[in-house]
Amino acid sequence: MGNCVSCAIVNVDQALAHWQDEGLLTEKKAQELRKSIQSGSGEIPHRAISIFSAVGAILIGLGVILFIASNWQEMLPVVKVALLLLGMISTAIAGYYLAFENRAFEKTGLALLFVNVFIYGASIFLIGQIYHLPLTFWWGALLWFLGTAIFAYVLRSKLHLWLAVPLLLLFLGWLRSYATSGFFSELDFLFDNRRSILTILPIIGMGLMSLGVLHRRAKGLSFGSTTLFHWGIFLIILPVVVSTADESVFYGFFRFATDPVAIVVTLVSLALFLLAVGFGVFQTKQGVWALLALVLYVAYLFIVTRVPEWLGYPLGSDGLSFYLLNGTNGTLFTAFFVMHILLSFVFLLTVIWYGTILHMTPVVNMGMLGVAAAIIVQYFSWVFALFDRSLAFIIGGILILALTMTLERKRRQILTTMRR
Repeated sequence: MGNCVSCAIVNVDQALAHWQDEGLLTEKKAQELRKSIQSGSGEIPHRAISIFSAVGAILIGLGVILFIASNWQEMLPVVKVALLLLGMISTAIAGYYLAFENRAFEKTGLALLFVNVFIYGASIFLIGQIYHLPLTFWWGALLWFLGTAIFAYVLRSKLHLWLAVPLLLLFLGWLRSYATSGFFSELDFLFDNRRSILTILPIIGMGLMSLGVLHRRAKGLSFGSTTLFHWGIFLIILPVVVSTADESVFYGFFRFATDPVAIVVTLVSLALFLLAVGFGVFQTKQGVWALLALVLYVAYLFIVTRVPEWLGYPLGSDGLSFYLLNGTNGTLFTAFFVMHILLSFVFLLTVIWYGTILHMTPVVNMGMLGVAAAIIVQYFSWVFALFDRSLAFIIGGILILALTMTLERKRRQILTTMRR
């Protein structure tokens, strides 16, 4: 079967070369057709193997961690450490052999190396607990992030780089909580309005997108370009969509923080953006302007949410609950919020358009899901004030099903257009 596939690819290459010599195809069109044929024959199995390997790796990692946790109290400290080291060493050796020595089971080997960083992360916190080390949450997250990032770049593994991003967010969130209060609970970085990581997600997203553009310059780094770029778009889409739910959420999400961590993150993201504009590799001539427009859009959101403070209304922990919304200024704040909703749909449709012209299916998918989520958020934000809750849920369910069918049809049409 493998020989047949190889012969077919050779025949296709010969046919495309012949048509190109005859002047029937341009070189660019021949490359597009060759890429389409190759992706059509191998992309789905390749992705399926990657997905199954990742899921299997995560289940193994969770199983090992749960086994140790369930027998934690009965084990001696030396046994606990030995088990953790055995798990890390065995998965590292087996994963490296399968992925880089044997090479017959590359995906399985990378999956085992993915398990390795999970066990490594658990070991950081568990060993700290065993020997009562002065290890703060953010120190543990930093060590976990650094280990995962090193693995990603040494192995050129998209899977490890994908995991490194949420670990970076975890590190920044815990560090910010610790730096601003000195004492916090594990989930303060998400739910404490004064130091939530959610408020700087768009800034981090801009930095990751710029870093992804810079990765295209070097062949050894190009493997991570799309992963960083996709994470960056997601971290911008998420707060934009969620903040359309209510005025207080909008003014709370995009309240620019002035704590040291937020300022450093902003400066680093700005530096990455400037480097991307000056030295990055863009897939289209308009790419640099698109990135600039996105930066200006994010800056606009942070500026608009400062207007209440500039008009003499100091921000509270719960957004706009203290505003005199029935007055002139309240109408102004509402107008800004309505404008934000409209611009969010323009932004999401632009994401879909951008992903379409660049043939970036994940970007199209994120844009489509963002539009669907924004519509659903708007429905539940307004309809409860107009209908009985039971009727609202029934109508909402019908609309969501209809919306799902419409989006799925449009998505197929867009992807079909991309393949032409």
